[in-house]
Amino acid sequence: MTDPIAPHRRDVLAGLVAAALASAAFARPRMPGWRAVQAMLDTLVRDRAASGICMGLTYGGATPVYPASGTISFDSATRFDENSLCRIYSMTKQALSS
Repeated sequence: MTDPIAPHRRDVLAGLVAAALASAAFARPRMPGWRAVQAMLDTLVRDRAASGICMGLTYGGATPVYPASGTISFDSATRFDENSLCRIYSMTKQALSS
């Protein structure tokens, strides 16, 4: 006969697994380093797909970061960054009307 108060080995293991899963579910995810994004931006500028690119990124409510690459135009030495102004338009439909 088994003692109803003493836990079985399976019950202990199930409790440990549940505790591990619960702590993983509530743990804050690690902040990404955005190295792959920076490498992609550098590649696009190197291949002359754009003279300069900047992206605003955040994860999990963290402070935004702005990886950037290139210059404001192909014939300029001014770096492209989060404060650069550029015209954004649609290639498939009219975005502005006159």
